[in-house]
Amino acid sequence: MDQNWCMESEGVETLVKGFGDRMKKTVYYKPRSDDIIDNLFACVYPINHTSDVVSNTRQVITSRVIRKEINGIFETENSIYVPIQLQEQRVG
Repeated sequence: MDQNWCMESEGVETLVKGFGDRMKKTVYYKPRSDDIIDNLFACVYPINHTSDVVSNTRQVITSRVIRKEINGIFETENSIYVPIQLQEQRVG
């Protein structure tokens, strides 16, 4: 995939368009340095996760990371995670 695909996009929906399962929820997160490990997990602070078993007020460990992009978007077995900074840049 072209590494500039993020910059050519117009909205978070377009940013995650290239990812697998479209039924997965998009979760915004605050990154914790570079704690996304391909094929293992990520440690992030989710902001809008809809699961009752996930806290939106403290750090969580995700399910297995399937795919990671240079812009911070990554896909797990259950969700697609987007850094909140990308959403803020698009709104601002």
